[in-house]
Amino acid sequence: MYLPFVMYGYAATLTLVLVGCWLIRQVIPGLRGVRTLSAAIAATMLAVVLIGLRLWVPAFFTILLGNGALIFAFILIYLATARVLGDKPRFLSGLIALFLLDLPPYCYTTWIHPSLLARIWLCNGVMAIVATATGVLLFRHRPSSLSVRALGALQMGTAGINLARCVVNTVHPPGDFVHSDWIRTALTYGEFIFFLGTVCGILWLALCRNREELEQAARTDSLTGLLNRRAFDEILVREFERARFAGERMGIILLDLDRFKSINDTYGHAAGDEVLRRISGLLQQGTRPSDVLARYGGEEFVLLLRGAQLEEVRAVAERLRRSIEESLAGPSALQITTSLGMAVAEPEESAEDLIDRCDQALYASKRAGRNQVTEGATHETLDSAPPLQAEPH
Repeated sequence: MYLPFVMYGYAATLTLVLVGCWLIRQVIPGLRGVRTLSAAIAATMLAVVLIGLRLWVPAFFTILLGNGALIFAFILIYLATARVLGDKPRFLSGLIALFLLDLPPYCYTTWIHPSLLARIWLCNGVMAIVATATGVLLFRHRPSSLSVRALGALQMGTAGINLARCVVNTVHPPGDFVHSDWIRTALTYGEFIFFLGTVCGILWLALCRNREELEQAARTDSLTGLLNRRAFDEILVREFERARFAGERMGIILLDLDRFKSINDTYGHAAGDEVLRRISGLLQQGTRPSDVLARYGGEEFVLLLRGAQLEEVRAVAERLRRSIEESLAGPSALQITTSLGMAVAEPEESAEDLIDRCDQALYASKRAGRNQVTEGATHETLDSAPPLQAEPH
């Protein structure tokens, strides 16, 4: 097999892949890791073109610069993978140091004591180490997924191909680098396929991460970092059905900050936003990991307590009320209080009915003077009682 033809075909394919990456970046600006991936593809293109010009270009370009660009492309693949996953590239400094330490012996085996076999070990050995580091990064990532594990397997396969090239050239020393035999050609094509698979895998992961981030943004309140009302309502319906099927109790606490509008009017909306952030922090500290906490709207928060009895729900609500009252969450040490409504799900009611009982109890707390906890009335009591009028917050 005439090696330059293989390299030129490789470069043409990489050109199309690079154009595809550019188009993806135009459609989805800021896609994490894709810019670094594009740099890796460009470095690989430079490497294969220079290697393909071995017969016509000085050795500095085809050997040192060409193989150096190839190793650097592998390091960029590692960095792109870390950025897509959102992980810290812990091995990056070590890989760069390895790359720099590899240059002096590479120069020595090129001009002072020429040895093709030594250069093969120096180049492919380093690429195998970098690919292994990328595979370790992928396999150690949590949470894992089939896509992440498959990409990790590709990287381990790439490391194996590079090591196989070292072994094959040691057992059967190359005679003519330009005219490759079928074994070396198969290894070259194998590495080409694995590299394209790696590029596609990283692009797929980047798109999946972007979609997950968009979904998370749609479910999260941007000010407090808590779940928003839409996300809470979805969770409530699922948990309601699960609790009913399992025969478990479930409690809801709805709380609203008292006279919050006066804080915005007196101190400004920036101060009001800071109060909401501090209150959300207090609520997070006062809840269990299994509880579901959300900003329900404005200065209103809601808490779902899984497997909680009435007395437990009442105790949590009272503890939250006291922690807010005793905090210094307000501007200029202004005391913040909250009114709370609570209820435990009844066997025959719906999720909407449960929230409605909490809402009625919340307004009862405000009508009774604020800064207190009120238990939601049962359906029998609600049916016989006149409707409560909304009180100003």
